[in-house]
Amino acid sequence: GTDKNFEDAKYFYTKAHLMLIACYLSDKTYEEDLKQVEAAIFNNYGRQLQYQGNYEEALNEYRQALETCPRDMTEDVNTYKKSSAYCLIWLGKQCSDGKKYGDAKELYKKAHEMLTECHESDKSYENDMKHAQALLFNNEGNFLSHQGRFNDAAKKFQQAIETCPRSITIYKHNLALCYQDLGLKCHTQNEYEKAKEFYKKAHDILADDKKYENE
Repeated sequence: GTDKNFEDAKYFYTKAHLMLIACYLSDKTYEEDLKQVEAAIFNNYGRQLQYQGNYEEALNEYRQALETCPRDMTEDVNTYKKSSAYCLIWLGKQCSDGKKYGDAKELYKKAHEMLTECHESDKSYENDMKHAQALLFNNEGNFLSHQGRFNDAAKKFQQAIETCPRSITIYKHNLALCYQDLGLKCHTQNEYEKAKEFYKKAHDILADDKKYENE
């Protein structure tokens, strides 16, 4: 999206909102329609803030969209949950990049829970739910790797690869780096054959991923 797209959307939502207010003043049965448009306005503003990188402010707008939207409008509710979930994921990535793995885990966990709720009423959210689960595994792997627990970390990265329905390159790279660290550890302990096995695993993963990227 662009700032112009968001401004255009705001203009049309505002016009719709004013018209529905006029309807509601004379007929209270228009309350749900009014709330639906108000929720869409919150969501649009949230998307604009997220587009600008203001994730915490965006999340607040998405929460207001969820609180405002009538509960029986499942499709709209799921849309706002998805917006909130991906905003939480971006905040989680910021925490993970800053080595705040505990904070990242909580954010990824909330995102996964929201996307699971979406999936319960709409099976098209399955890939989004799996993507959030893979991020959880990857974050745990990063935490374990940071502690030097490379064997445990490798298992988590492997789970991320097996769970994620798309964009698995970063998880493969993390697993390869983990095997490289294990190889180095064995090498320093004079376990050269084991080191060689781990280095080969790392090489094979990266080679396979490169082949996949070139197809």
